[in-house]
Order: sequence, then structure tokens, then C-alpha cells
Amino acid sequence: MMASAPLLEAKDLSCGYGGQTVVSHLSFQLNKGEIVSLLGPSGCGKTTVLRVLAGFQPVFAGEVRVNGAPVSTPSATLPTEKRQVGMVFQDYALFPHLSVAANIKFGLHNRSATEADAKLKDMLELTGMTAYANAYPHQLSGGQQQRVALARALAPDPVLLLMDEPFSNLDAELRSRLSLDVREILKKRGITAILVTHDQNEAFAMADHVGILHGGGLQQWDTPYNLYHEPANRFVANFIGRGALLPGVLTTHDSVETELGVIRGNRAYPWNPQQAVEVLIRPDDLVFDDTSPQKAKIIDKIFAGSSTLYRLLLSSGRKLEALTPSHQDFPINAEVAIRLKAEHLIAFKK
Repeated sequence: MMASAPLLEAKDLSCGYGGQTVVSHLSFQLNKGEIVSLLGPSGCGKTTVLRVLAGFQPVFAGEVRVNGAPVSTPSATLPTEKRQVGMVFQDYALFPHLSVAANIKFGLHNRSATEADAKLKDMLELTGMTAYANAYPHQLSGGQQQRVALARALAPDPVLLLMDEPFSNLDAELRSRLSLDVREILKKRGITAILVTHDQNEAFAMADHVGILHGGGLQQWDTPYNLYHEPANRFVANFIGRGALLPGVLTTHDSVETELGVIRGNRAYPWNPQQAVEVLIRPDDLVFDDTSPQKAKIIDKIFAGSSTLYRLLLSSGRKLEALTPSHQDFPINAEVAIRLKAEHLIAFKK
């Protein structure tokens, strides 16, 4: 059986604004029902790419295809309203003078009254907003407004949903909860979606694959697990999660000698032995072990309920972090015995 064609393809895409290229040679694809995120620091071009996919601005080079058909090339741009694309904006963009029901039905003017009413009922139930159908946006919380914006974007049955920093105006707890709710809604309906965000926790909670943008290009396109445990370069290693780079020397192709002992991992490097390297140490790579000869001093700690993040000072003066279950409670300035328990060997040449 032949594999189905990707729903969305970006091929060697270059784009920007005002004649200035922001992103170049960008290529990725989405399959039907997949949720992906474009993640990166402010100014890396995430929103520019999203605007190109939506048809709001042209491409300088390359092309965008939806279901195999070109929708953006340097010579032609299919209008947004003909792309079957839904959009959820950072500021929700609800019509303040329209009720929740009227906002959701806004894009259904081409359907019969019966079809529009049925779709409205479906969207209200899907997003948990049935009780608020007659309310107005100013009467809703931020999370409720975002649910209405999602319902309005999904009502016309788009083939692709684009979300531009959709939770950034919400507080951290609500943002975390709503991102999981939205993922559940999208997965329940098999909706293909792209999320643009600078918040890696948000990207990891929602997306099946994440693309890291930086310096005008795609640094890595991978699962959240691999981005954390198998970063492709220093930027991804530093941008994703917490961690520190520990100096060492490559002793064999798959082991490094460090001040905490020899680290052996799951990958081999082609460099010559004695190559000076730096090894990525994540907080979950360190454990407290009374039998270990390696010592460190606790210089700070952050209690987070089920876990505690300790900042540690090694005898060399270097600093690492360790994440432990919170019942392992040690005071600041205490000396603790630590042991490396790293299953992934991530090394970079010095």
C-alpha cells in the first residue's frame, strides 16, 4: 500500500518582510491529523512562516503545497479564504458586538441555517462552551475567549489549523491546562494543526513533532523526547530544557572522561581520542547516592511540589543542577554525594 501524500509541505521556503529575508531554505511536512509546533526565541521567524502558510504574505523562494497542490510560490499566492485554513490569534480577535454563538457562526454564511445551527451546537459541545452561547466576549474569561476563538476557527471544517501564540495572554496554570485541553479537542477530531510559540512547555504538551527555528533556519525537527535527549547542536541543547556543559576528553568513540568519571552513552562520535569536548548534563542525569565518592555543595534549591531542583557546586568551581524527588530534602550549603546516571551521551567539540 502506498503511503498517503503529506497534507502540508513547505519546500525550500524563504520568506520575510520589507524585502528582508527572515527564514531561508525551510523544509518540513505534516501528515493528516498531526500536530506540530514551530518553536524558537522572539524574532526567529515563527510568525512569518505561519503568515506565509496562511496566505497573508508571499514567499521569496520555494513553495507551499496543501494536499499536493501549490498554494504559495514566488509567482502566485492563493488567497487565504481559498486555502481552507483556520486561524487562532494571540489576541483571540473575537467580535465584541457579537455573542459567542454569532462569533462561532461568523464563517458559516455559505451554509444553510440548519447546517449552521448543527455546526454551532457541535462546536459549543466540543469546546465546553454550550452554557455561554448567548454571552458576549467581555463577559468571558481569557480561557473561555480562547475556546470560542478555537470553535470559530474549526467551524468551517478547515483542512489545517494555524495557531499563533494562542495562550500567551493567559496565566501559567491556565496556559498549561488549556494547551492539554486543546490538544485533546484536536486529536478527537483528527485535525491537523501548527502551533507557533516561544514556550517549550507549551510546544511539548501539544505537539507530536517540534521544529526549532533560529538564525533564519530550522535547527532540528524532531519529537519532544529527542529534542531534549538528542539535541542536534549547541543551540538546541541550550534552548531546550535545563542543563550544563561539562568539559571532558573523548577516550573512545562512545565514552568521555570528565571530572565526574567516565560517561558512556548511546552514540559514537567520529572524532579522534583525546578530543576535548563538552558533555551535556541534564538535571535528571544526576542522582544523589551516598555510596558515590563524587561530592558537591548545594548552593541553591527550588521546591516544586513533587520535585526539587538543586544547584550544585563542584570542587572545580563548575555548577550543575540535579532534579530529585522532593522527599530527598537537603539544606543549602550541605555537601552531598552525587552520581552520573546519563543514558544519552551528547558531546560537542570544544
